[in-house]
Amino acid sequence: MENIFVSRKNKAMLWDTLYKNNTFTGVEESRFGEMQSLFENIIHEVGQNKGDSLLNLNKQTLYLFVDRLKQTKVLPSPKIDNTYKDRADKFNKDVIKKKVEFDLHAQPKIPDTIDFRDNPTTDSANYNDNDTNLELKLAEMIKSREKLNHTIQFPKIKTASGLKKLKIFQKFDIPSSDIEILETQSRAELYDMIVNSYELIKSEIQNLKLMIDKIEI
Repeated sequence: MENIFVSRKNKAMLWDTLYKNNTFTGVEESRFGEMQSLFENIIHEVGQNKGDSLLNLNKQTLYLFVDRLKQTKVLPSPKIDNTYKDRADKFNKDVIKKKVEFDLHAQPKIPDTIDFRDNPTTDSANYNDNDTNLELKLAEMIKSREKLNHTIQFPKIKTASGLKKLKIFQKFDIPSSDIEILETQSRAELYDMIVNSYELIKSEIQNLKLMIDKIEI
């Protein structure tokens, strides 16, 4: 009696079932002979179980074929995701760029000549103006001192014989006409003149002290 499981009709039905379920998707046509040999080998292997029903034998055949096809099937290589690699490369490039910029700033170019000015590019343009301002301030100080000298009358020493003994901190008398002139000036101007004239007055007092000491000797 013919075995129905290994019959041409049953095998055709099994092959058609595999085909309709897209079992051969991705398998190249050049491997058709290989797939046919695999199918026949499984039919022969399952056919040894003669005690099972035709339905169970067919189920075993389909299961084994799909499972072994997965083991031998050449699947297309998955696409490599370069996103991470691209990001890593970009990060490394940014790090190198920042390092180069830091090195350039950390090692400034050594100038040919040493310039001790705070801002060499602009100080040279301001030097003339600064000198002019300084000269103007000095001129104002000298003028203030001269005005104060005319205002405050120091005692005059005419001859050694007619000189009276003068105390170091003797009060100087200021004429009333000069007082009127001083009162017309602002307090700020008077304060500036007094401050600027402090050293001059101190020097005059020292000179008077030296002269008195010589006369007393």
